Amino acid sequence: MNEQAIVSKMHEYLHTATKELCAWLAKMLPRVGEDWWQVCVMDNLSFAQKQYATENGYSKLEDLDLAALLRVADKSWYDMRSFAYLPTRDRQCVRDMMKVRNNWAHLAGAIEDKDVVLRDLDVILAFFENVMVTNKYTQGIEDFRREVENADFSAVFETEPVKVKAPEPVQASTGGIQEKDRVYLTGDPNTKGMVFSVTDIGGTKR
Repeated sequence: MNEQAIVSKMHEYLHTATKELCAWLAKMLPRVGEDWWQVCVMDNLSFAQKQYATENGYSKLEDLDLAALLRVADKSWYDMRSFAYLPTRDRQCVRDMMKVRNNWAHLAGAIEDKDVVLRDLDVILAFFENVMVTNKYTQGIEDFRREVENADFSAVFETEPVKVKAPEPVQASTGGIQEKDRVYLTGDPNTKGMVFSVTDIGGTKR
């Protein structure tokens, strides 16, 4: 297992969560009322999300990304509770998924440590089990979680040392080298510079 494999798998789970949540909201929100799109979706998006949705003519849940869908689910929770049993702990799970989504959508140069990855996997698992009420993905997530738990992160994220070539002697294009001459590397003519001092070592000017 390497870093790319972990990132790829987490993004796969988040993509699956997007599809499942979209399908779930498509069943739930129309029961709120005929104006559910305006009341539950557009009115509950953040300013930036609403502006983007308006500019792009969004008109269905499939147009929204995971961040927007999670926000809609959270803000519409009490509306949906008028006709469905939705425990408060499940709403907290939705909010926890927002943090997980942000962790992996705004990934830095290196991913978080093992404990953070395991915590996020626990949230994803709880989201599918409790909010989506499906066990289709349980086994796969649990298996991957065990792989992460047993992985040696010091080895997973170890990077190869950067090898730097030693500078080659520089030579002037013509004649002897003098201070303030413009020179280039014989091994790489595109690498040019200016001479600030000249030293004669064994007959070779450096």
